[in-house]
Amino acid sequence: MFKPPPTISHTPKSPTITGTRRDTMPSSTSGDDTETKATDAPAELSAVVDDLLDNLSKKFATVSSEMYEKMDAMSTRLDAMEQVLNNGGAK
Repeated sequence: MFKPPPTISHTPKSPTITGTRRDTMPSSTSGDDTETKATDAPAELSAVVDDLLDNLSKKFATVSSEMYEKMDAMSTRLDAMEQVLNNGGAK
């Protein structure tokens, strides 16, 4: 006997996000949580993206500062080495 293929639902699922503000938000007491979740999803995603961008910005600033400090130290050492070489190798 021929059986028709099962019906496939094309309803998009919202992404599961853990460790975010959603975990600390109180749950809705209404019977229709699906509508609440659907309307909260863009705001939640926006908050997560904002947090991610803030963290990346802080990390970039830290790495950038460290690189400038190391380049400055290297420049100072190269200047000292150049001075030693110009004086005939004597300190």
